[in-house]
Amino acid sequence: MGMIKNLILLLTFTSFLTNHAYSQQDTSRLYEWNGRMVKYVKIQKGKTLYSLSKETNTPQDSIIAINPELSNGLKTGMVIRIPMGFVEFQGKNESPKRNASIEHLVKAGETAFSIAKKYGLTTDELFRQNPESRAGLKVGAVLKINPKSGGKQPEKTEQQINKEAEPETPEQLKSFVPEVAAVICKEKPKGSSRSIKVAFLLPFFASGEEMNSKSKIGLDFYSGCKLALDSLKQAGFSIQARIFDTQSDSGAISRIIEKPEFQESDLIIGPLYASDFKMVSGFANKKGIPIVSPFSQSDAILENAPNAIKITPDQQTLLEELSRFMLKEKKSAKFTLIRNSNAKDQDAANWIAQIFKSEGNLPEGKYKEVTYSGVNDLVSSLDESSENIIIFPTTVQVQVIDAIARLSNSRLGKRITLVGLNEWNGYENIEFDHLNNLNFTYAAPTKADLSSAKSKSFQKKFRDEFKGEPTNYAFQGFDATLYFCDALTRFEKIDLSCLETLDVQCGFNSCYVFRRSGKGNGVENKYVNVLQLDDFVSKKLN
Repeated sequence: MGMIKNLILLLTFTSFLTNHAYSQQDTSRLYEWNGRMVKYVKIQKGKTLYSLSKETNTPQDSIIAINPELSNGLKTGMVIRIPMGFVEFQGKNESPKRNASIEHLVKAGETAFSIAKKYGLTTDELFRQNPESRAGLKVGAVLKINPKSGGKQPEKTEQQINKEAEPETPEQLKSFVPEVAAVICKEKPKGSSRSIKVAFLLPFFASGEEMNSKSKIGLDFYSGCKLALDSLKQAGFSIQARIFDTQSDSGAISRIIEKPEFQESDLIIGPLYASDFKMVSGFANKKGIPIVSPFSQSDAILENAPNAIKITPDQQTLLEELSRFMLKEKKSAKFTLIRNSNAKDQDAANWIAQIFKSEGNLPEGKYKEVTYSGVNDLVSSLDESSENIIIFPTTVQVQVIDAIARLSNSRLGKRITLVGLNEWNGYENIEFDHLNNLNFTYAAPTKADLSSAKSKSFQKKFRDEFKGEPTNYAFQGFDATLYFCDALTRFEKIDLSCLETLDVQCGFNSCYVFRRSGKGNGVENKYVNVLQLDDFVSKKLN
């Protein structure tokens, strides 16, 4: 007991010494601390780590990293260090040393090229200074940079650099692909042989006595694949399809990889789950075989995997593309972003805010942020003369239900458009008449088209072949098989760079337009469906 008491006294005394030492620093100037430039800030009453991060344009993790005492919370009267380098240095005499390391926070839309150019570096120099970034840049990552120009910014804005570095529309993709793609992606003459060996790695659990949920998904997905293979053969393709049962077992997958007939594949579709996929993509990348992940949203499967293809956009892509769409289509509207304290929801709100602040060019008063606790004040302040778009990217069901009720009961009714998450469609106790009244708008990776003549023909073929109705997985299997077999055999050489030259193409359930996620990484589908609830039916807006 005495030892514990002494330990507490020691920690308390150490904390006192640390804060006393900090309090002696002049908070109006910069200091060098452990090789980096810092400023000291005294915490005022009511200040939070989030508000401090926002005011200083510094990530919360970076503040905590150089102030270990914050593990016990932020307290009024504390004096803490704020790392410089995330913001422009202000003041006549406040500038970093010429060779001082600057920290750069990676923002949405930035590339290695644009960041390197910002600081007068080549991408190779940027990677040498930050070796971990070779695996791909992550939004929120912190890069340490020794700029050639001593931290001076180029005349061009970051938005201009990003536009030069990476195209933003499918029509511009051809100019982004390296010149070598013009040679690699030469299309075959019409009527020439279009043969391909496709391996499907799916969880059938053929040896099991009972069908489980994973085997049902695998069978549904492959039923769509089979109909696509039939259509391709009728169109003159020579397809050799080989089906392998992964059983979601690493041992079974290892044995599949060793099979000679698998190693001869030109295209691999599956496995369905991220952990299994990573195992097979390692083999595929060594062999130069394109490998498709049908369902995983994880960006991790693309890292250091140049032959990997992710066809389901992740949450960040969904929200960023939805934000861009709303900015483009609702130029006269007023936007309000609601934030809460949930960590997952904060990430989502940050992705949306980044797009509105960096790409919106909105006049003052057209965009604001409020906290969830301020929803009542928000309702009373809504503008009757314009459309009010309220964005609430939350996964907290009780807050969703509460916000929907309060907004739906407001006097404005249809003058409100509530932008939320696809997940809301599966929440229990949600009032869909309220959502319908609020023009509920969201982004989704897929949207089945069941009404077209082609879709009805597919549904009839499915019923005739399998004696049942096609599920969403069946539609996805059909779309993916048809697209990749056609796309990768259209050219004289099978290469993923060729996917980036293709315009948007849509099937029954999915649309595809591919972009490489970073140097040395695979490609991901960037197409997002923007949907709105209209007369209780989700209708596609884009």
